[in-house]
Amino acid sequence: MNHQPCSEHSYIGFHLKEETGEWLQRPHVFGKIHRLQANTSLPRPLLSLVLLFAGLLAVPLIGQSANDGFDPNPNGPVYGIALETNGDIIIGGTFTSVGGAAHNRIANVKSFGLVDPTFTTDASGYRFGYTTVYSLAVQHDGKILVGGDFTTLAGDLHTNIGRLLINGLPDTDFNAWANSRVSSRVVQSDNKILVAGWFYGLNNWARPNIGRLKPDGSSDITFFPVPNFPFPTSFIQISVITA
Repeated sequence: MNHQPCSEHSYIGFHLKEETGEWLQRPHVFGKIHRLQANTSLPRPLLSLVLLFAGLLAVPLIGQSANDGFDPNPNGPVYGIALETNGDIIIGGTFTSVGGAAHNRIANVKSFGLVDPTFTTDASGYRFGYTTVYSLAVQHDGKILVGGDFTTLAGDLHTNIGRLLINGLPDTDFNAWANSRVSSRVVQSDNKILVAGWFYGLNNWARPNIGRLKPDGSSDITFFPVPNFPFPTSFIQISVITA
């Protein structure tokens, strides 16, 4: 089945379809992260890696062992995960070690499950709550977008949002910040970046809970949807359906 490209903004069991403006209810899955084999009977886009996690109420993955032996063994919850262009896997959360080695809130894991010892970047500090990486996304050029609750990323000052080079060093050409937690982000086909979370300000622009950045991190001021939620927006997430 073919789908027209669209954006969905989700809160627990609801999602907003941008092209229609409708809020629709759907079940929300709480649970774990699993990797399934290629013969698993799921829709094709989901075969290689299935990610099932949800907000603060989710049951965190702490060293879950998959059938294929994939077991990075983080010592704390994993909230964000992204597949890199070379097949490696970036994970983020509240952990401080992966595979017995020190990795503070972010780590690079090889496709067979071992942590990459050369990827030594970290996230630290926080404005609210506890230092956590909640969202990760890999751009088409391999750069890694990071969102969460932190004030420092890879040794540079970045408030809740930042970007890393492929090797984990900070991308100094990306200058964006949010005044509270960034819980979700998606890279569009034009390389603009959709961002969602607890924040009310994005790069000095009033953007309650959702906004869009240009590839260099500056604000796309033409994008200004205002969610009119009848409930707190603690768990907003974004997904873009392209196929």
